[in-house]
Amino acid sequence: MNQGFKKKVSVSMPPELYEQLKILAKENCYTLPGYIRQILKVHIREQADK
Repeated sequence: MNQGFKKKVSVSMPPELYEQLKILAKENCYTLPGYIRQILKVHIREQADK
């Protein structure tokens, strides 16, 4: 991925999902935004492999 220009995206989610993501991010040594980026990258790769 390009490390230069970045586009911000805002996502609304229920508090329960937010808390679950925060826990998973911490368990996997990511910040919450970094963890969400990682989830999206994996999902895109999986979709491309189909």
